[in-house]
Amino acid sequence: MHEYQTQGLSCPEGGAFWICADKPTQFIGCCKSNPCETDYGMCSDEDLSPASVDVDVFGDVPQQACISDNSQVKWYTCPRTTPPFIGCCAVDACSQGGCPGGSLRAARLSDVGDNANKFLECVTVPVTGVRTMSMSTRTVKSTTTPTSFATPSAAPDSRCIDDRSLLFQTITMSFVVLIAIATLILCWRHWAMYKQGSRLPTSNPPVGNERQAIRRRDTERHGAEGPEREDRPDLSRQMFELAESDHRLSVPDASQKHPRTGYDHMEPDVAQPVSARTSVEQQRPRID
Repeated sequence: MHEYQTQGLSCPEGGAFWICADKPTQFIGCCKSNPCETDYGMCSDEDLSPASVDVDVFGDVPQQACISDNSQVKWYTCPRTTPPFIGCCAVDACSQGGCPGGSLRAARLSDVGDNANKFLECVTVPVTGVRTMSMSTRTVKSTTTPTSFATPSAAPDSRCIDDRSLLFQTITMSFVVLIAIATLILCWRHWAMYKQGSRLPTSNPPVGNERQAIRRRDTERHGAEGPEREDRPDLSRQMFELAESDHRLSVPDASQKHPRTGYDHMEPDVAQPVSARTSVEQQRPRID
């Protein structure tokens, strides 16, 4: 395993910064040899060297643990010493201006998962200079040949950001995106309903100006059809005249007299036959 390319971490007295996360000891710190090639991932006291950090670039360094049973050995982060110090020391490194060589002890990843993951998140930087994040798992890279620590050529422009702020920003952006999508859907549905409603015929009766427009349209249409109606014969009037003429022919004129009886045509002809009148006259007695 080779040393991590780190952002803001350095080894002022030599060596390279290593993280042996897959070894039993989970060593972190500066070592002049490759501790990750050993069975336990441990750096010897002769090869162990102090580590430094640029807090302005790295950010807040989460507290890690120490590989020691001595209760006096503690993890220290001293950003105001020259150079700044991080690591395990048997004395108060911040008050001593750093950890003396005889008091320096090996450090390891914290048993607190959040602290260990946050440390890995902040130091793991690929060759391109883009910081990768490992929130729940510890990823390591291995190699058979140790290489010296090299700072990326591009100036680091990012810090270790608090997980809560990242989560808050993600939730906020998601909420804004959901609101925008819902607004677009509502506007689209309203536009579709309005467009569909404008195509359907209305069933409401015309009122006001609409009635006047309809009457004016009917008047103009009847006026346009007027000459054609005058050219066409009125069939109903012709039928009425024909019926009236038939009635006149069937009913005799009251002013005319019957040529034989001298009575009106309306009176029936009651003239008796000649034979009947002769028999009546024969029976009538003569008066001389």
